[in-house]
Amino acid sequence: MIRFFYNLFWPIGLLLFLPGYFIKMVRRGGYREKFGQRLGIYDRDVRIGLSKRRSTWLHAVSVGEVNIALKLANALRA
Repeated sequence: MIRFFYNLFWPIGLLLFLPGYFIKMVRRGGYREKFGQRLGIYDRDVRIGLSKRRSTWLHAVSVGEVNIALKLANALRA
C-alpha cells in the first residue's frame, strides 16, 4: 500500500520540483556551457588538453569515497 502511494506521489512531486530547479539553474548560470561535461561530452579544447597528459579518472560519491580517492590519486602520482 505504501509503495502505491510512493509511486503515485513521486512523479507529482518531481513535476512540482522541476520548475524551481530550472529557475535556480537560470539564476546561477553556467549550466548550459558545462552541461555536456556532466554527460562526458567535452569541447574540442578540453579534449586536446586532456590528451596531452596522462590521466586517471576516479569516481566518488560520498565524502568518505572522495577522501579515499584523493589518497589514492596522491599515491598514484608518487
